[in-house]
Amino acid sequence: MKNIGIIGVGIIASAVVEGFCTAENDEELHFFLCPRNKEKTAHLKSMFPDQITVCNTNQEAVDSSDVIFVSLLGKHAESALKEMEFKQEQMIISVMSDHPVSSLSEWIKPARKLVRMVPLPLVTTHKGPIVCYPKDEAAASLFAPLGEVIGLKDENELIVVTAITGLMSTYYLMLHTVARSAAEYGLSEEVSMNFTSLFFNALSDKAVTVGIDGAKALAYDEMTPGGLNELALLSNVDNGTYENLKVSFEKIMERMLKK
Repeated sequence: MKNIGIIGVGIIASAVVEGFCTAENDEELHFFLCPRNKEKTAHLKSMFPDQITVCNTNQEAVDSSDVIFVSLLGKHAESALKEMEFKQEQMIISVMSDHPVSSLSEWIKPARKLVRMVPLPLVTTHKGPIVCYPKDEAAASLFAPLGEVIGLKDENELIVVTAITGLMSTYYLMLHTVARSAAEYGLSEEVSMNFTSLFFNALSDKAVTVGIDGAKALAYDEMTPGGLNELALLSNVDNGTYENLKVSFEKIMERMLKK
């Protein structure tokens, strides 16, 4: 059995616990949750009573675990981690975007193994990318049931990937806008949302095989001149949709680089 401590039970940590508890794991897992966020800890305990222990203190969660999953608010991380006593053999996995490996390594001594990861709420469905830095075989093996683990070569890549995740809400609202517009023309809401989601999912499945320039080529090569796709594409180009999307990404990067 592998024991995993969760320090900071927020949206991402809750999704990770749920993902693990519903996945087919190579070994039995048990989770020791810190006492903060009583609503989320109680919810997880009610869903998976045999796999979860809610601890009285952060230190209790640390003392009980082989792997420590850290998901604290940036401004509280340093003081909270320095108050805890870690063991040399424990693996610390940080999902915090605010703190580089150099800082975290000092705060978790004497623990030696530290990995930064970016899991998404999608891990509850065991899909999607999960990036880690530095590349670590043990962390990749542990998280493999939750999605596709991608090792990164340096910490700057982790910053850029994290910036991409900042577009998740933008994407969901795009799906809503398309599906809602179709429903207003008489398509049932259920069919509208199902078709829209499956349609864009299939497009992404194809795009992932062709590379960056290939995705742009698909946009132009697979549309009929004078057809519906050209009409929509030219409208979005004229409206500055893609330039605005680029600006949004640049704003996210500006914030990430200031941290």
